[in-house]
Amino acid sequence: MAAPATAMEREMVCLERLHKFMARHGVASRRACEEIIASGRVRVNGKTVNVPGTVINLARDRVEVDGKMLGKPERLVYILINKPRGYLSTARDPGGRKIVTDLLDGISERVFPVGRLDYDSEGLLLLTNDGDLTHRLTHPSHVIPKTYRVRVRGVPGSRVLEMLSRGVQLEDGLTAPAGIQFMEERDGNALLEMTLHEGRNRQIRRMFAKLGHEVIRLKRVRIGNLVLGNLRPGQYRLLRENEVRGLKKMAGTGIISRLAGNDRKSSLSGEQHTGINGGEGLAPMRILRKQPVSGKQHYVQGGRKRQPSAIRINGQFRPQRPDNHHGVPGVKP
Repeated sequence: MAAPATAMEREMVCLERLHKFMARHGVASRRACEEIIASGRVRVNGKTVNVPGTVINLARDRVEVDGKMLGKPERLVYILINKPRGYLSTARDPGGRKIVTDLLDGISERVFPVGRLDYDSEGLLLLTNDGDLTHRLTHPSHVIPKTYRVRVRGVPGSRVLEMLSRGVQLEDGLTAPAGIQFMEERDGNALLEMTLHEGRNRQIRRMFAKLGHEVIRLKRVRIGNLVLGNLRPGQYRLLRENEVRGLKKMAGTGIISRLAGNDRKSSLSGEQHTGINGGEGLAPMRILRKQPVSGKQHYVQGGRKRQPSAIRINGQFRPQRPDNHHGVPGVKP
């Protein structure tokens, strides 16, 4: 039989760093919570605290953020939204500009974006009140691929595509190797699909600008195991349980948290909500994987072989005709 815990041991169990406590209660990510503390917006037992590393006692300390007491943690919510252009990827803007959380009608929990999409960019954005998962997903030590559709002015040649795939020297250093595929040419401009394994500020726009091509439109379509599907701009849905498990596996948490809506009879997992535009039902998630076949690279989906829209032959990128204007084999526009 284990010996009873001492008073000191019991005390240690109740201690936690303030920024971690705030993130766990859905205030923001850990990094953002540190900034909130440093700005003087947090009080502990009625006194303002501006040192992020402050340790609190969970059993007796009272924590307030912007005058609101933090009590029992809210249910954890995981939301996938198609962010429209002209919205900020933030939960708060002192300038009064449109923010992505304005689109979340029917969500009572306080959520915040995981990572960011530029004001002029659109597509898949994850929002949650799971501060620990946010910290892990955005930490530089976790490499989570993100895929974008990029419309650029002009048509990049094979040399430009090669440079994009190998890395481009920017003012903040050489970019990591990236996946690049030529999808189509329309009206003298090119559509490409690009997969990054890092997240620098305005990285794709800066990479193409460095190589002489202006980005006309930028849309994120995948983060890890999450796929945008046919959500229209401004629409969102709650993640399915298997999607949350996949995220946590990539983030290295190994923990499955209780999802908001699991105790409801309606199937909120995968339910689609309307933001600024109307829309129909969700398309099922499709997973494409690459497999070498007879010396060429093919996409394999459901046992059927499909050639990618661009293949590399003798060091040259040769564009192939895509199955549809989106350039994704087998997915209806």
